[in-house]
Amino acid sequence: MDRNRTVNPQTTNTVESLAVLIRNNAPEDIKLQNCINLLRTCPVAREDILHNVAAAAKRNILRNPQIMKPSLEEMRRQANKQGQSERDLKMALGELQKLMHEKETASAWTAELTFWAISTAKNIGCELVKVDKFPRDNVETTKTWTSDVQVMNSLSCIVVSGIHYTIDKGDYSLVDFLIQEAAVVKPVLDWLLASVAISKPEYILSMLLNSGFEVFRRASASTEKEAQLHALTVILEYLIENKPDIVAECLLKPLRPDYEHVLLWCVYLIRILENSINANKVELVRRITKQAVRYLTPELLAALHKQKVERHPDLKLEDIKASVTNISSESNSYDLTHVFVTIANGDAEFEETDVEIRFVLRDILSTILDKLEDQSLLANTRNETNQMLSKISIPSTMTSVDPAYRLLRMTMISTDFTNRVFCLSKLLKSVKDLQAQNALIKLVKETIMNQEEDCLSRAITEAFETAEDHKALLKNLLMLAEANENNEAPDASSANVKSIIADQTITHLTFNIAQILDAFKLRDPESIILVVKILGKLKLELAPTSLNLALEAMTSEFSLFLSAKYDEAFSKIWDFLVKVALKDPPSFSTILRFLLEAVKKSHKRSKVEFEVPEKKVISLLEQVQKTSQKAPSIMGVGIIGKGAKRRRVVPPEEFEEESQLNSVVFQFVAEILSSLEDEEHKLTSANTVVSLVTETFCEEHPDIDCFWPIPVGRGGQRTNLEKDLLLLKNIPKLIFPLIDLLADDWRIFNRITFILRAKMNQLLAFWESCRFSEAISCRKELRESVNLITLFSKSGIIPDILAQTSLIYEFCTPYHVFLLLNSIWGYLHCHPPTDELLDSKFQGVNTDIFMTDARNIMLENIDRTGHLFDKFFS
Repeated sequence: MDRNRTVNPQTTNTVESLAVLIRNNAPEDIKLQNCINLLRTCPVAREDILHNVAAAAKRNILRNPQIMKPSLEEMRRQANKQGQSERDLKMALGELQKLMHEKETASAWTAELTFWAISTAKNIGCELVKVDKFPRDNVETTKTWTSDVQVMNSLSCIVVSGIHYTIDKGDYSLVDFLIQEAAVVKPVLDWLLASVAISKPEYILSMLLNSGFEVFRRASASTEKEAQLHALTVILEYLIENKPDIVAECLLKPLRPDYEHVLLWCVYLIRILENSINANKVELVRRITKQAVRYLTPELLAALHKQKVERHPDLKLEDIKASVTNISSESNSYDLTHVFVTIANGDAEFEETDVEIRFVLRDILSTILDKLEDQSLLANTRNETNQMLSKISIPSTMTSVDPAYRLLRMTMISTDFTNRVFCLSKLLKSVKDLQAQNALIKLVKETIMNQEEDCLSRAITEAFETAEDHKALLKNLLMLAEANENNEAPDASSANVKSIIADQTITHLTFNIAQILDAFKLRDPESIILVVKILGKLKLELAPTSLNLALEAMTSEFSLFLSAKYDEAFSKIWDFLVKVALKDPPSFSTILRFLLEAVKKSHKRSKVEFEVPEKKVISLLEQVQKTSQKAPSIMGVGIIGKGAKRRRVVPPEEFEEESQLNSVVFQFVAEILSSLEDEEHKLTSANTVVSLVTETFCEEHPDIDCFWPIPVGRGGQRTNLEKDLLLLKNIPKLIFPLIDLLADDWRIFNRITFILRAKMNQLLAFWESCRFSEAISCRKELRESVNLITLFSKSGIIPDILAQTSLIYEFCTPYHVFLLLNSIWGYLHCHPPTDELLDSKFQGVNTDIFMTDARNIMLENIDRTGHLFDKFFS
C-alpha cells in the first residue's frame, strides 16, 4: 500500500475527520490505515496514532500462531484479515522508523517514538508473561526470539536508534528511562538492554558503569542503585558471551593500584557480581571472576589496604566478607577461592604481602569454606576442577586447618576419579614436614577410603611421572607405608583406616617397584636411604620379579656405596641384603650373583693387561725385493713380541675400590654362613657360593675338573700351565678367603679345588725357575704357598703330616719348596678324596713315600730345621 494514499473524499473530506475516525470505534484495519495517512499530516493526532499502532502491534503478537495457539475456528475467521493487518502494521512501523531517520523529522519524533517503543515493548512483554509465553531462559534466548518476530525487531530498532541519537546529543534521559522500566518489569525489557549494548558495546557499557558507579557512591537512591545493577547484570551477561574482551576492559581495567577510587570500584564490582548471583546469573559470575583473578596482584592488595586505612576507615569489612562468600560459594567457582588460598599462605608472588592483608583474606576464605562445607556446593565440571587444582598452591607445611587443606578436601569428596588422582598426586609431591604428612593421611582417610580402591595407586604412579623433588615424594610414601605403625590413632576405626592406607601403598609399590628404584640413579645418599627403608616395608616375597629388581638396583653399583658419603646408605643396604638373604635362599643366590658380577667388573677394570698386535705375515718375495733391511727394533716390529704395548697403570682409587668391594662381599658371605642355624640351609648356601664363583669367574674354562694329573719333575713340561695362568688372571683376591670359608666341608671344598690346583701349578713353576738362594727372599710366593697348604689341611683332604711340611718352607731353598709342593701334588694324584678315605683318617695310606723329600731336605738343612725334625721323624 502506498503511504501517500488518501481516504475517499466521499467518505471523509478533511484530515480532522480522519482523526476523529481513529478515536472512535472504527474497525481495526480502518484505524491502522488512517494512522499511516495521518502520521505526517496531523500532528495533533500523534498520541492517538501511536496508541493505535501499539494496539495493533500487541494484537499481532498475541495472534501469532508461533506464540499463541488459537483454535481452528479463530484461525478460519482471522485468515482473511491477518495478511492485510500485518502488511499495514509493518508499513506503520516502517513509517515510524523513517520519521526518526529523516533529518527534517528526527528532532521532533525521536524522543517520543523511543519512549513509545519502550512502553509498547513493556506492555507486550507483560501480556506474554501473564500467559506464560515470554522466554525466560536467558538474554541470548530472548533476543534471538525477538529478532525472529517482526514487530519486536522493529521496536528494537526504534529504541536503539533513538537512544543513540539522544546520547550523541548529550541527553541520557532515554537510557535512564529504559533502565528504570527494565528494573520494574524484569526480565521483560532485558532484551532491549542487550540490543542497546551490542550496538555500541564499549561505549554503552562504560557509560553504564560510570553512571552506575556515581549512583553507587551516593548513600541514598537505593531504587536507582537496584535499577543500575539490574541493567549491568543483563548487559554483562549478554556481552560476556559475545564481547568478553570488552567486558574485561570496561569492568576490570579500573583495578589498578594508581586509581584513586580503586577500593570503592572493587566494592562496586562485588555488588554487581552479588546482584548477578541473586538474579541466578551463575555462569556470568564464573566468567567474570575467572578474568578478575588475574588483576589480584600484590601491588593492588597494598593499594586497597592503604585506601582502607587512609580514606575509608569506616568501611564495613563484614559486609564485604559476606558478599564475597556469597559470590564464591553460590557460583560454584573456585577461581577466587584458590587465589585467596595462595595469598593467605603467602606463596608465589604474594610471599612479601603484608601480614594484615593476608589475615583479612584468610578470614574471608574461612567464611567461604564454612559456607561451602555447610551447603556442599561443589558442582564444578571436570575441566574446571582440574584447572583449579593445577593452579592452587599447596603449602609444604600444610595442616588440617589450613584453607588449602579444606578446599582440597571438599574438591576430592565431590569431584570425579581423575581429579581425585590429580589432587592426591600433587599432595604427595608437595608436603614436606611431619604436620603436613599427618594432614595428608587425614585427607586420604576422609576422601578416598570409601571410594575407588585404586585411587591411591594411580596417584602414586602419576606423582612419580611428574615429580621434580623425588626426595619429598619418597618421604611421603615412606610415611604412608608406615601409617599403621603409628599407635597414636584416637580410636580403632582410625587405626583400621591407617592400616588400609599402609596396605594399599605397600601393595602398589611391591608390584610397581621400578618407580622407586629410579632413585638409585640419582646417587643421592638421602634418597637411597629412603628407598631402602621403603623396600623394608614391602611384601617382596609376593613379587619375585620386584625383589630381583630391587636386589639388582642395590648391588649392580655396589662399589659406589663404599665411599664415605654413603656410610649410612651402605649400612641400610647391608642390613636389607642380609635380612633378605637369611630369609630366602634364592634371594641369597641372586644377591651373591650381582655382587660377584660387581667384583668381576671391578677386577677387569683394574687388571693389568698386555695387548699384542696381530703378527704381519711377510712373504719371502717381499723380503728379497726390499732395497734395504732395517736393524731389528726392540720397540717396533722386531725380535721382542713385535712391540708389546705398555701395561696399564692402576690408579690408587681403583685399587682401593676393588679391595673394599672384595672385603665387603667376603664379609657378606661370612655373615650369612655363620648366621644360618639349619645345617641343610647352610649346606645349600655354601654350594650356591661354589656354583656362582665357578659360573662368574670361570666361564672361559667350561671343561674344568678336579682331577690332579701326574706330578712333573724338574725340567718337565707342566700340564695345563698356560690355561691355569689364564684362569688365575680372572680370579680376584676375594676367591681365596671365600674358599677358606668353604673348607669346613670337604665335599664342597673339593668342588673348587681346581682353583687351588691352578694356583699350585703356578707356584711350582715359579719355585722351579727361581734363582734365589733362599725361599724366604720371595716372601709373597712363600706366603701364598703356606696359605695354600693350610687350606688343604683345613679341609682334611691331606694328612696332617704332609700339611705340616709347610713349616719348613722358610728354611729351604726355592727348589726345596718346589719338591715339597710337588710331593703334596703327587699325594692328591694318588689319593683323591673319598668318603671312605677321609672317614678312616687315611688308614692304609703310606705317607712315608711322600715324606722322602721332606726328610732329605731337613737333613740337608739340619742346622736350621733341627728343632722341627722330631715333629716329623722319631
